[in-house]
Amino acid sequence: MSKVTEKQIKKLKSKSIVPPLIFLLLSVLLGAILVAVTLIATFAYLVQNRYVEKSIEASSIQNSVDAYLEEGYDFDRIFRILQRNEHKPLAICVYDEDNNITASYGDELSYVQHSLFTEGVNIRLFSDENDEHIGLVNNTGINTVNVDIKKLWNNFHNVMRNTDEEAGLFDGMSSEIYSYEVWIAKTLESDNQVMYLKYNQSIYSNDMLFVLITLIISGSIFFILLLVYITNVISNISSQRYLLKLLLHDNLTGGNNMLAFRTEATKRIAGNLKKEYAIVDFSLMKYQSYSTLYGTAEAEKLLSAMETALCKCLSKADLHARINDGDYILLLRNNAKKNQENTIVNRVDNIMCELPNLLRTPLSKSGSAIKDLSNIKFNAGIYNINPGVSKEFRERRLKKNINIDQLYIKAGIAKAVLGDESGYKVYNHDMWEKELWEHKVEEKMLDALGAEEFKVYIQPKYNPSTNELEGGEALVRWDSPTEGFISPGRFIPIFEKTGFITKLDDYMISHTAALQAKWLQEGKKIVPISINVSRAHFAEPNLAEHIKDLVDQYPLPHEYIEIELTESAFFDDKKALLTTVRKLQSYGFEVSMDDFGAGYSSLNSLKDLPLDVLKLDADFFRGDAFAGRGEIVVSEAISLAKQLNMKIVAEGIEKKEQVDFLAKHKCDMIQGFYFDKPMPADEYVSRMDTTRQEEP
Repeated sequence: MSKVTEKQIKKLKSKSIVPPLIFLLLSVLLGAILVAVTLIATFAYLVQNRYVEKSIEASSIQNSVDAYLEEGYDFDRIFRILQRNEHKPLAICVYDEDNNITASYGDELSYVQHSLFTEGVNIRLFSDENDEHIGLVNNTGINTVNVDIKKLWNNFHNVMRNTDEEAGLFDGMSSEIYSYEVWIAKTLESDNQVMYLKYNQSIYSNDMLFVLITLIISGSIFFILLLVYITNVISNISSQRYLLKLLLHDNLTGGNNMLAFRTEATKRIAGNLKKEYAIVDFSLMKYQSYSTLYGTAEAEKLLSAMETALCKCLSKADLHARINDGDYILLLRNNAKKNQENTIVNRVDNIMCELPNLLRTPLSKSGSAIKDLSNIKFNAGIYNINPGVSKEFRERRLKKNINIDQLYIKAGIAKAVLGDESGYKVYNHDMWEKELWEHKVEEKMLDALGAEEFKVYIQPKYNPSTNELEGGEALVRWDSPTEGFISPGRFIPIFEKTGFITKLDDYMISHTAALQAKWLQEGKKIVPISINVSRAHFAEPNLAEHIKDLVDQYPLPHEYIEIELTESAFFDDKKALLTTVRKLQSYGFEVSMDDFGAGYSSLNSLKDLPLDVLKLDADFFRGDAFAGRGEIVVSEAISLAKQLNMKIVAEGIEKKEQVDFLAKHKCDMIQGFYFDKPMPADEYVSRMDTTRQEEP
């Protein structure tokens, strides 16, 4: 899992339902406040409108009073005239500039009220039972209007309920349901006197209907927005859970995937420093073959059954996940108590024993048993995480800085040692060193080829009867500027595994051909040199043409290059191999079989392949077993080769008795330390014109 994906998972997991719920509650509270504010604002709007209407009437009266005062009328006369006015106020009170009452009729305004007077109308909503304030604009000043919400609503409800059907709904809407008194101040031109006029104002049913419609509209808008938000929250939570399921679960089996395993395993390992854990690379062997044989549906049913079986085998302290196909990663904890043996290795062994029995029961979703479990086997690589590991690793566990992938790789290195065998292997440091070396070789091999760090060494082949040089074998050595001289056994197997061996084959053919052509031009007495071509190369359909093109880059007859193949190549495509051998021979190359006798089908391969040279494997001549039965086998092999018109070469010869035996039985050439070890090309040149002296 990439670090980006891990961060995304942590982000998804960190998302809680609590913040959306808190926001929802705050939204409801805010909505209630907005509704209350809307209610107050609507009432204030109605009251202010009524106030403005009366203020206009008061302005008209003010103009009349100013006119009368200019004509010399006194206030008593003026008040009597105003009593006849259709829009007469309930009361009038006049204050002079010294704040003294100069005239009035009806209610008088006290000094305190006069000093608290403010223009406009303030509104306060309350309940008549306990005078609790529902909303408050201002509660100071003479024109603060207390509106009893309960009484207002009851009056409105009664009016609407008792509206005469014959009178109609619209007539009922004009009914007064609430009234209140306000004072309006106007300044007279005469002596800067202030005239206060008292009016009665009313709230009608249609006003209340306007308030209700406003509340319904604002409440509906808020409810819709709230509903959209709640829907969005529910959708996000659902999407979050679905994404987590996709990211953290195996789509096929429903169990954990590697992402979930990595997160949880890191948490468990880091949280239990005193516990012994192990990362296990666990595989259901030959799963692909099972899938090919029985089909995808049956193979997937097997994996589902594996998931159920593993859950039964493992404890709650353990963890597992499917990586791909039949490959799993396990986190096992050593649950052994004091004086009890319950090691990780024992647990893996028990799991391998239990799984086949569990798979034989109908564990799959369909309820049917799994087909053909006779060939079901498992192998595993184990990497132990002990409490007593290095201080550095303990610190990483404390900081939760644990690379699960790296631990899994180490378990995989241990499993790779098993190859195609069932069972388990425990990782050790030597395996890691081997893996590091393989990676180093893979990183350097291409550059090394370009820099010609691979050197051609040649081991001479001598006639055992005359001790004359009659051939050689080109062998590769790696002279690295950083690693020094590297023997073939340390890099050839890696090249074979990676497929790079075919490039090295081409390199050796070209460089050997170049050396032979150079020596020929210099007048040297050259002899054929054999070059080993890897088994992987024989899979190419045009190999013969390819080798011919490589050699033809130099002025060299093909007879001086011999192509060696190993007996293992015979186990591949026999028909293609036979075609390649015949083509090489038609181009003038000799073809030899290396390591004859090392395999199990040597005689059969001789029957089918028209080879030119047969090389007896060095194992024939090792140890004390050569005398007696070994001599019989070798002598018969030489006789067989002669009857098939093949030259025979014995390799690995180190003793004079062996040379004498091979000379007696007419072996064509021998190769081994008795005469010469592999040597650089410059040293090999000195062997061309000399006869090898026999050791005393």
